[in-house]
Amino acid sequence: MEISKAHKVVLFKKEDCVPCENAAKNLDSVLDAYQEYEPYVAVLNKDNHPSLLETYKIDVFPTALVMDHDSVEITRVIGGKNLSPKWWQRALRTIHMHRTSS
Repeated sequence: MEISKAHKVVLFKKEDCVPCENAAKNLDSVLDAYQEYEPYVAVLNKDNHPSLLETYKIDVFPTALVMDHDSVEITRVIGGKNLSPKWWQRALRTIHMHRTSS
């Protein structure tokens, strides 16, 4: 499946995790500049969503899942260093372009 079919990004993080906090800060910096991207992302704490962790086999944090319209995983990005502001901006811009052109 193509990344151009992405519908949403779900960031899974955990408490007291420096890479998780960095990934969330990077996301926040992009959302501050592009508020129209907010509907395309969800941030979930691992302690509140154990069934999703099991379903998507997530055991490393932070993990961002790029999902299609049916909540099928297209790809995932693992690790705070990989979830840079540049990555967030590119991913959310792609989703925005796809969803507003449909």
